[in-house]
Amino acid sequence: SGDETGLIKLVDVEENKVKSTFGEQVKDSIVQRILKLNDDYVIGAYSNGIVKLFNTNDGSVAFETPLGEAQNIIGLDFCGENNNLVVSQANGNISLLELGWNDEAPYLDDPASIYSKITPAPQYAKINRFQTSNLMVLSKDANPLILDIENKKVIWKGKNVPNDYLDLQVPVHDLDCAFKDKNSVYVSTAYKKVRLYDLRQSNTRPTVDHLMKNESFPLNHIAMSSCNNYLYVTDTGGSVFVLDTRKGLELSGKMKGATGSVRDISVSNKFPYAITVSLDRFLRIYNTNTYKMVRRIFLGQKLSSVCFFDDELDDEKLEETVPEQTFKPQNEISKRAKDAKSLLKKNKLKMTFERKSKKNEDEDEDDDAE
Repeated sequence: SGDETGLIKLVDVEENKVKSTFGEQVKDSIVQRILKLNDDYVIGAYSNGIVKLFNTNDGSVAFETPLGEAQNIIGLDFCGENNNLVVSQANGNISLLELGWNDEAPYLDDPASIYSKITPAPQYAKINRFQTSNLMVLSKDANPLILDIENKKVIWKGKNVPNDYLDLQVPVHDLDCAFKDKNSVYVSTAYKKVRLYDLRQSNTRPTVDHLMKNESFPLNHIAMSSCNNYLYVTDTGGSVFVLDTRKGLELSGKMKGATGSVRDISVSNKFPYAITVSLDRFLRIYNTNTYKMVRRIFLGQKLSSVCFFDDELDDEKLEETVPEQTFKPQNEISKRAKDAKSLLKKNKLKMTFERKSKKNEDEDEDDDAE
């Protein structure tokens, strides 16, 4: 998991503890993306425009490279057959970093800019996992598009839905995407909608424009299940919705427990588990079959990103009852907050009673004077 102070933590979810911590706490250095290279190395992308390669065995920085401008990172993925690194920034720049090996240690070449300000106000970028040379870019006030990284050209563009009943253009603010297969992709919007696009033909409107009617918070991240039958949709209110893609995105269930915005979600490819991190500083593990939370781990800082580092999980151990000490930090915070609220309420009632008593005494004195 990554947090807003610049730390990346390797968490043992079976033992409910942090195994190791990478990086250092630096102002304006939010870990916005995490990517696993192999069992010995992990890549982190920071909001100050720096990409770092960490050795997970000793926590050292094996390599780091600045991207030229201190801009937020909106995308970090492997692309192509050589697994080069493509990094997308909020200013619209897309850079390619070639991954090499020197004495069995990886390194990254200097970033080569392949696109500059591709769209206005880009929000998110993700590689198509079925065609790793294709990069989807989502924006605010601009339709989604797909870039061919190798040939450096736009190969697909989406189209907005028809105008509303006042003949006004429907606003576009896409936030995240999840590829169902090589020909279709789901997109979440800031207006509580999930859209499905057909990628076989360019300049087409979404084939599904699903509104989350009972949702009161904006959506943010989405993720596809390993079987492609379910879509996990997170919101800024702390919920994870499970939508059935076989039934027109019908609501199948809801994963509860988080307080505040769910900042990121990662789904295991081998086991029925999903991991989320949220602003309440907890990492949570959910069983995707039962939709129940099986673990929550307090990590101290506001969390911003997460990914599965190792899919080899022990189902029986993970489903065991969570020890009470895991919840201790949150229980202490909650208890102090309740005590403070109770004391404030008592003082407020006391002050109100004293004011009313004083007012009654003043009225009695006025009556005696008359």
